[in-house]
Amino acid sequence: MPNNYLFLFSTFIKIISQQGDNKELLRVDLSLFNYPEGFEKSIDTFDCDVKVQFAKANIIFLFKHIDAILGFLDSLNIIKAALIIASTQADAAFEQEQAFKVHLDIAFNAQKIIISTNSYSDQALFLDLGKLILKTTFHDDPKRCLVERQNVRLKNILASRVKFDRDCNIIGEATLLECAELNTLINRLLYPEKVKAEPAVSIKVDWKLVHFRLAKDGYSCVMRILMENFSENIRYQIPEESHTDEILPTLRLRAEIKKLVLKLYFGGSDLSVRREPRNANLKLANVQIEILEALFRQNSDGSYKATANVKNFLLDDLRETNKSTSVTRMMNRHFTVDPNTHMFVASFDFKPKNQSRPTAFRQLTAQLESLYICISLDYLMTLQDFFISGLPSANVETQQKVEQPSITTTDQSENDQNR
Repeated sequence: MPNNYLFLFSTFIKIISQQGDNKELLRVDLSLFNYPEGFEKSIDTFDCDVKVQFAKANIIFLFKHIDAILGFLDSLNIIKAALIIASTQADAAFEQEQAFKVHLDIAFNAQKIIISTNSYSDQALFLDLGKLILKTTFHDDPKRCLVERQNVRLKNILASRVKFDRDCNIIGEATLLECAELNTLINRLLYPEKVKAEPAVSIKVDWKLVHFRLAKDGYSCVMRILMENFSENIRYQIPEESHTDEILPTLRLRAEIKKLVLKLYFGGSDLSVRREPRNANLKLANVQIEILEALFRQNSDGSYKATANVKNFLLDDLRETNKSTSVTRMMNRHFTVDPNTHMFVASFDFKPKNQSRPTAFRQLTAQLESLYICISLDYLMTLQDFFISGLPSANVETQQKVEQPSITTTDQSENDQNR
């Protein structure tokens, strides 16, 4: 049997395809400026100006293709060439004693990523990353010298579960995720050697609302992707650890989600139509997390500290049975707890081993305030059934391969009989 036999029945032939009739997929305008020796650059003077316009494209994500793509990139030595160029630019900037400033103005429709259950499945997760806007500005901070600020905005993000026909056209869709605009602010010090007390890179993420809607078959689809599509290993290289005597802050990441909502539904999703509203009578649970904050700090010696805070946590029983007489609020903060107090606080501290510390230091600290919990046994059994029965069985993939069409030689046999 030839190696490409199974490829004949693969659902997805095109890994990357352009959406729409626009003939221009990618447009890049790159401008490099060469200033005379001794020229003193102002805040608004750039060494490099990059403008990018990218049309909408569909990307099929299959884990088995990653090794092939990485091997292709290695053969072209793209990474090595990029490092050489970056090193040359850094040396030139050091000689001029002025920072090399790259101005980015990027606005394009982000890609649509289709994560299939496997190569032969007609169901997948559909991720529409909406519209990406990236702009660069520079600020002269008296405390931190020159700061490069990247403002990244991601709008109209959507995730859904879809079903395809034989021509890979979407015939049914059920929405799984809707969220507000994601704002990310990245500050990078252009003279980190002058401000050693500040991290070279600081990141702040702001997300006001993330809303999940998940039925049992949607949960099963997600688990099948994790078990089948993501089952293959990926090649990666472990970066070498840097050893320096002086410990300096290198990265600071701050993220905040105003509201995170997860709604669970009985039954399955109708994939014969696209984005049909959910049946309100099939609601099972509503999980709501308010003001989720995370802070991550990393130092040059590899040590880091991560903290997470949750302001409030709610769990509601949304079933219709006995709704007028039963308790619907399953979990909430206790009435004796201050409303302004965080319900959950956790931190994780890691320090690598060194000459004075023979083993790595790890410390996890968590604090949970008093909770009001009122969950009946039948509700726990219902939740258990939702998550356990939604797991895919081990023989799903085997059954799919058995159901695939096989190549026969009927015509040849009939010809032999007619002779």
